[in-house]
Amino acid sequence: MWLTRSRGDAGFYGEVGEYEVLPGMRLGTYADLVRAVRESGARRGEIRAASGFDGHNDNDFVYLPAVQESLRGMGLDALLVSDVMANYEIDTLIVLDKRKVRAVTA
Repeated sequence: MWLTRSRGDAGFYGEVGEYEVLPGMRLGTYADLVRAVRESGARRGEIRAASGFDGHNDNDFVYLPAVQESLRGMGLDALLVSDVMANYEIDTLIVLDKRKVRAVTA
C-alpha cells in the first residue's frame, strides 16, 4: 500500500482516500530499503516480474518478497521515502503492515 500527503498525486497509487497512521508504526527510510535489497540479494531485473514496473525507481524493490521479508525482519511496518512522479518528487509512505493504518474516508 502506497500513500502520499499529496491528494492530487494519490490517484497514481490507486483509490484516493484518507488514512490515519496508528500509534506505534515503525518507520524505515531509503537507507533501510537499500540495506534490505543488499541483505536479500535482490536484483533490479526481478522487479518487473513481481510488480509489472520496469525497475527504474529504487522504491519498486519493495515489491520483491525477499526485500519485504528483510524489512519486516528489521522490525519495520512502513517506509517513508521520496517517490518520483514525472518530473518532481513527493513524500510517500509505503505500508508493509496494513494493520498499522486505518481508512478515515474513501
